[in-house]
Amino acid sequence: MSRRSRQNRVDGLNVHHIRPSSRGGSGRNNLVLLPVEWHASWHKLFVNMTVDEVHFFIETIMQPDTSWTYKDIDLLRRRIMHCH
Repeated sequence: MSRRSRQNRVDGLNVHHIRPSSRGGSGRNNLVLLPVEWHASWHKLFVNMTVDEVHFFIETIMQPDTSWTYKDIDLLRRRIMHCH
């Protein structure tokens, strides 16, 4: 485990940026503690999306009678992150 990973873990919790630091998020008001597994799952599902982008993403994919491939979902995520 890297030094940075150890610094970001506290009793099974991980520091998560509400607005990703790579997308301009900074400061203590931008941090939450999440269980390590939840944090990993967030990034697996939503990469570096903001909360607003995640809401839009979920509303888009959770429509009746739709079918999504991994490629479609990845393209949608990229489009959302590029536009917002």
